[in-house]
Amino acid sequence: MRGKILKNADELLESLMNFEDKDLFVMESNGFYETIYDTIESKDFKVKVAKPLKVKLIAYSRIKNDKID
Repeated sequence: MRGKILKNADELLESLMNFEDKDLFVMESNGFYETIYDTIESKDFKVKVAKPLKVKLIAYSRIKNDKID
């Protein structure tokens, strides 16, 4: 599921109810990710932080060896 960041923590917490326990969140490491990361993690979701340039390299790579579940 893709989405945009909401305006405040209350909206974020409300939107987290749409996800299942096993869902994984991946977010870019920007200047203010820590608060959002902490909020998502506080609800026992797994969160990974990705460097935007590395994600872009993977996305545009011609040779991919990753497997999709």
